[in-house]
Amino acid sequence: MENKFIQGMARAEVVRPHILAIDDTPINLTVLAKALEAEFTVQIAFSGAEGLAMASAVPPQLVLLDIMMPEMDGYETCRRFKSDPKLAHIPIVFISALTDGVSEIRGLELGAEDYLFKPIKMDIAKQRIRNLLERKRALEYEKFYRKMLELLVSGKAMLDILVAIVVGLENLRPEMMCSIMLLDHSSRFLGKCIAPSLPDAFNQAIAGLKLDLSWISDAISASGGRATLLHIAGQPQWESLKNSAAACDLVACWLQPIHA
Repeated sequence: MENKFIQGMARAEVVRPHILAIDDTPINLTVLAKALEAEFTVQIAFSGAEGLAMASAVPPQLVLLDIMMPEMDGYETCRRFKSDPKLAHIPIVFISALTDGVSEIRGLELGAEDYLFKPIKMDIAKQRIRNLLERKRALEYEKFYRKMLELLVSGKAMLDILVAIVVGLENLRPEMMCSIMLLDHSSRFLGKCIAPSLPDAFNQAIAGLKLDLSWISDAISASGGRATLLHIAGQPQWESLKNSAAACDLVACWLQPIHA
């Protein structure tokens, strides 16, 4: 197989974790959103039905859910989340003034990942949210790796496999647009760029770019086996990629070579 390397391109706008907060009391949502806005993108809903509709349209990475709401309470909202195949994977954290053990157990039995008591201790809440998102990401990466291994032994065309890898990486990292660049047979020029989400203008700008893979090997050696931006950034080939990306409103972020 040809040598290839994966290039990650960061979108100009940094994408923060997306949290959906559901509570029928506006002041509660205002205080919560204000406390979390520096680290998370918070979307608010004033009822369980509205929250379910929002999540179906744009699935969040985590849901903060009040229990005591009219019409559809938090328990029923949680049940509907967990019974929907498209939403069941989203972690749910109950936030409630109900401090009795029975209420907490009921919420956890419905599939909620955590339970926070009002008044919220925001530092504790933030750390629990971070922990849940980190565990969720680790599980998603594990699932992705298993899927890629299955593809590699499936007998499918290599081009289809490489496209699946790019799409899978972008699903894991919404803030990234990735590509796999294949070199020509001389391993000196870019031959093909597999990048479904990157602008055509970027692909055209880098077509035929001359590369010397020795600098990638030197960077790996100098960084103890890991190619780092610190070493790569000084290379003229990297500058060419970065300039082409900037012209397309992208920011070159990282480069990880794969030697086949």
